[in-house]
Amino acid sequence: MKLLKQVEVESTKFIFYIALFTILPSFATDTYAPALPHIAHFFGVTPSNVISTFATYFIGYAIGILSWGPISDTFGRKKILIYGMLMYILSTIICSLSIKFYQLLAGRIFQGFGDSACTTVAFAMVRDCYEGKKLTKTLATLMMLFLIAPIIAPFIGILIIKATDEWQNIFHFLTLFGIVLLIFSFKMPETLKIDHSSKMTISFKKYLIHMYNFEFILIVIASGFAFGAFFVFVGASAVVYLKTFKVTQIEYGLLFALNVIAGLLAGFLLRKYCHLISGYTITTFTTVSAIICTIMGFFVLYFCPNNILFFVVFMWLTTFFIMLCLPVLSSIALNSVKDHFGVATSILSAIRFVFAAITLLFISSISYKTMEYSLFLIQSILIFFILVISFIIMVKIRGAWMYKIKSD
Repeated sequence: MKLLKQVEVESTKFIFYIALFTILPSFATDTYAPALPHIAHFFGVTPSNVISTFATYFIGYAIGILSWGPISDTFGRKKILIYGMLMYILSTIICSLSIKFYQLLAGRIFQGFGDSACTTVAFAMVRDCYEGKKLTKTLATLMMLFLIAPIIAPFIGILIIKATDEWQNIFHFLTLFGIVLLIFSFKMPETLKIDHSSKMTISFKKYLIHMYNFEFILIVIASGFAFGAFFVFVGASAVVYLKTFKVTQIEYGLLFALNVIAGLLAGFLLRKYCHLISGYTITTFTTVSAIICTIMGFFVLYFCPNNILFFVVFMWLTTFFIMLCLPVLSSIALNSVKDHFGVATSILSAIRFVFAAITLLFISSISYKTMEYSLFLIQSILIFFILVISFIIMVKIRGAWMYKIKSD
């Protein structure tokens, strides 16, 4: 069939399809965030409880990240991409048909698990096909789209809610998006060469090698704290803005986009100046700055509740410093390993999403009436642990501040 004609790896279509697969997680989380109050009303739970649906998604996503890589190394990329998309579509349909809250929670776990196959296999396909400057350029393009997607996704959810006033239609949209990607997955070439495939047991054993790397594990945990500090805001933002501050959905989308812009600005500054400053110096500066912002945000909002201006300013600054810190922690972690970088990246990503899930489960138990300043308190505690871990590594392992980030 011409519709399912295989695309060439050097074509623009190939990169376009890969980009769509990589942004699926942003759409699966950020598109339905504006509907959290509607979901809470439908199931008869508090808006805070609905945040746990983000946590269950991340649990499934973290398990998938650790699983799909070794499986695709054995059975090939294309098959796993198709199976992952089928699981994503079926679980998204389950979410849209849920009549009990636990059904939505379960559906989100499997949605995250299937979704993780898309990103894991998509990046593996890029590594299979490109190297050198071509690989760097392609990854840079994908990262740019990955950062832009969280700006677009909430507005799509807002438009659907405004047009239909039914949260289920957001999952109908995600289902249709998944069907389109399933068609594209049939058009993708198999990029894993037969002689490069490996036994699944060997692939899984590679995880154990990194688990004995004390420095790597410590930095991965620190990165998890940073990721949790960021995503505790992402998950709670809709509840805080829509329920606590009573902003409109359009205003929520714009305010959420501000924090994404903070991440883009942090990435730009880091790419330009990271070679001038040591990794641990950046980590120390950003964590101390973020802790100061969170403590100030907590006390200001505790004594001046419902002040949206203070919340936006301090949360923007906190997000900015966290997003400066995250890539540095990733660089330090990957520079501490000598081989099996793909497995190391999977561990790093999985631990991050586990921490995100734990923090979101915790914040979901807090009343939305106090959530605006509780967020800052939780973030300050998480970021403090990053500072402690960095200090332990500098003193006990490195014994020096001047650990330089390797630049391309």
